[in-house]
Amino acid sequence: MHLPVYEVRRHGKVLGRVETKHIGGARRVFYFAFGIHPSTGREVRLEGNTDLEERIVTVCRFADAPDDYSQHMGGYSGDRA
Repeated sequence: MHLPVYEVRRHGKVLGRVETKHIGGARRVFYFAFGIHPSTGREVRLEGNTDLEERIVTVCRFADAPDDYSQHMGGYSGDRA
C-alpha cells in the first residue's frame, strides 16, 4: 500500500516534506518530518510522531530556525539538494 507524502511549502517555496509510515504492529500511522536546511539546501531528518499537523509545523519552524533542531538519528537523510 502506497502511503502519502506531503510536501510542505510556504509562499510557493518548498520547505520540506512529511512521510506517512506504518511501523511494525502499531495501530496508528506515524508521520516523519524532513526539512530542507535554508543555508545549505540539504535535507535534514527531523522527528516523527502520530500528529500530521504537528509535523508540518515542525518543518516550518525548522525553516525559520534550523539551529534550534537536532537531527534525528544522527544526520542528514541524503543529498537531495
